Amino acid sequence: MSIEVSELHHVYHRGTPLEYHSLRGVSFELSPGDWVSVVGHTGSGKSTLAQHLNGLIRPQRGRVVVDGISTDGSPKELREVRRRVGLVFQFPEQQLFADTVYDEVAFGPRNWGFPEEEVRRLVFEALEAVGLPESMVASNPMGLSGGQRRRVAIASVISSNPAYLVLDEPTAGLDARGIEELISRLNSLRSRGIGVCHITHDLEMALEHSSRILVLSDGEVALWGTPSEVADRLVRDPIRGLVVPSVLQLALDLRRRDLPVPLTWEPGRLAGAIKEMRG
Repeated sequence: MSIEVSELHHVYHRGTPLEYHSLRGVSFELSPGDWVSVVGHTGSGKSTLAQHLNGLIRPQRGRVVVDGISTDGSPKELREVRRRVGLVFQFPEQQLFADTVYDEVAFGPRNWGFPEEEVRRLVFEALEAVGLPESMVASNPMGLSGGQRRRVAIASVISSNPAYLVLDEPTAGLDARGIEELISRLNSLRSRGIGVCHITHDLEMALEHSSRILVLSDGEVALWGTPSEVADRLVRDPIRGLVVPSVLQLALDLRRRDLPVPLTWEPGRLAGAIKEMRG
């Protein structure tokens, strides 16, 4: 079972002077427990792709299939796709609306028809999964910090027990500590078998945490592979708008000086190689 994207195309304002091709034949796969990062410059098609994964945008051409169910199917099938694929937008303020954290997180399970006793259990499990205390359930979400609102938004999605979680720039606006905590929570969800699709412009973060990386450029797949494969290709053939991590660039510079160091974005590995060379 997986999310399978096949030859996906999308054109905005088709047939007008403003016609714009956002996606051009994009294909990739996300399996349960995987972490796929989608990276690219602004306007590369990342957010448009994210909205296709749970049927918020329907395919104009190509297919998106979630665990065997097409997003282009019947209303009943589309509803099941949206139960399986949770989408968290870049700014949580765009999807928070309830007066309390409890009602915000409970909305999904209630919408799917769970009995209230089950809803309560799912709410507290979701809050625990994102690291929010039970004492916060009566708080107004809009009165929380940016990082806390982000976690409430994620809890409101995972309370419905999705198989996949799609996050559009989830670290935007967070400080270093908030980013570290969010990444830790996402890794915990991944360990429970939830597939994570991480939309980001941060190549270094993608290299560090992903199982596979999809690089988009002007709506097309520029690269698709493991972090090591993507890093190796980017060093040899840079892509517009993507900044190679400084450690990886340093490793490349050292190799150009004929020093036998690995092409790595991991500081500890590069430091170890340099130390070993010095004897």
